[in-house]
Amino acid sequence: MKKISARAYFFKKMIDWFFVGLFIIFLLLMWTLYKGPISVPYLKPYIVQALNYDENDYKIEIGDVNIELVRSIQPLRVTANNIAVTKKDDTMSIEAPKLYLSFSLRALMKGIIAPSDVSLVNPTAYIYASYGVEEGAENKGSRKKLQFYV
Repeated sequence: MKKISARAYFFKKMIDWFFVGLFIIFLLLMWTLYKGPISVPYLKPYIVQALNYDENDYKIEIGDVNIELVRSIQPLRVTANNIAVTKKDDTMSIEAPKLYLSFSLRALMKGIIAPSDVSLVNPTAYIYASYGVEEGAENKGSRKKLQFYV
């Protein structure tokens, strides 16, 4: 059996301890996610910026953003609270108290960041009609509420 030098043995042990530490950190993250959702407010500006680009004819506003672990096929879920989607010409708006985005771990392991499931909870759509209202007149009474499942 060939002996390795003390320096090589030290680096081998350091790499082993590094991976053990990474594994422990991964287990702590999973345990924290298992206990309950984790608030990630630093993701909110990135999500809003990605959804609100200049060519859109709508504007999206998001409240809180959380990540949670769910016991299902898609275990990682991002929850956004107080969603509001408004058309820029103010003819329509959609509001929802919660939006769920689920991701598959198999796709995330391959480096694909695409939601596998998008769910809105109790969405409310408002359509603003301007039919029969004179131009320049204030249009207060033309708001109609439609509730339906998306």
